[in-house]
Amino acid sequence: MGGWWEMKRINLAIAQQTMRIRTEKELLAIVDDSRIGEIIMFVEKRNEKKDKYRWRDKKRITYYPIEAMDRVAKILEKHKIDIVHTHNFPDKIGKYFIGIRDSRRFNSKYNLNFKVVHEVHDTGWFYTEMGHYSNRKMKVRHDEKYVMQKSDGLVFCSETQLMFLWGKYEFPYNRGIIIYPSASKYHVPSMIKKPKNKQLTLVYCGSLGNDMGDYRLIFKDLLDKGFKIVIYTSRPGVSAQYEDEGIEIRSEWRYREMLKDLSKMDGGIIPDYNGRNIQYYTIFGNKLWDYLGAGIPIVYHQYCPWMMKNFVRCERVGYSFDEINSINIKSARARVQKHRDKYLMENNINKLIKLYYDVIKRK
Repeated sequence: MGGWWEMKRINLAIAQQTMRIRTEKELLAIVDDSRIGEIIMFVEKRNEKKDKYRWRDKKRITYYPIEAMDRVAKILEKHKIDIVHTHNFPDKIGKYFIGIRDSRRFNSKYNLNFKVVHEVHDTGWFYTEMGHYSNRKMKVRHDEKYVMQKSDGLVFCSETQLMFLWGKYEFPYNRGIIIYPSASKYHVPSMIKKPKNKQLTLVYCGSLGNDMGDYRLIFKDLLDKGFKIVIYTSRPGVSAQYEDEGIEIRSEWRYREMLKDLSKMDGGIIPDYNGRNIQYYTIFGNKLWDYLGAGIPIVYHQYCPWMMKNFVRCERVGYSFDEINSINIKSARARVQKHRDKYLMENNINKLIKLYYDVIKRK
């Protein structure tokens, strides 16, 4: 006779403001898992036209708007939802579903028996420290504290993020797990060919300008070493300044095609954030995992977040700006390609499904 794990399939609801790439990567990893039953999604905003990536199988997902609590509670009952997995930012979405879970009125009116797992993409406390939401600073921090302390399970994208928020809000530490924002097997190219670049080519994926600062000086160090640099950005407002330095800008792309192009590069750049956005010192950005998923090594600035630098050095998947050369970048690329599957979401998602079962069993 099978164990409890095999006997119970989990009916899952995902809830967030709008579809984000990290959520999509997790969905792609669990959608075909035999332990997951029905999946529905609550979104506050649909943003299909602007997205650079799209959910591959809309027939598998039933979408609902986040609206009046009574209507949402009725939908949760209809689909016999076991887990509502909420994603920030904002944290008010997690607070909203915790409110339904704890409501005597809704529990007496509907047959509800779900738990809330809340996932932290961005930290509200850092947003308020950087001057965002200045007119509702206390509400943002209150909502964050509320979901940290009231959720049945918590998902963080790094050990540093978990420790920081635990120090701020003192939630039950054993409720939190770490899921890195790894690339999905669905998005990355299945076959990676040896690059045929006449010149060793490094790529940077990310924003330019605003709170990210000016990277032209640090990129110039790499240009002077003889590397070619390509930038993929969805915010090309200051791109002309980079093109004047001999850097190629690509602003029209779709996520899956971009990863295919990345696999033809020799390395991916993690720059110096220089304290401009303190959020980045507690999270693993998507770009590091996109590079690894595409099978290319990391080239990092010496002042990039310590957490990323330590990961790259311990995993031996890249080098600093000062260390990189035409010989060691090729050996690093060979190591990344050999162990690439280790860094894909599909090979790390079991922790999340185990968390679902743990919170369902918890009284």
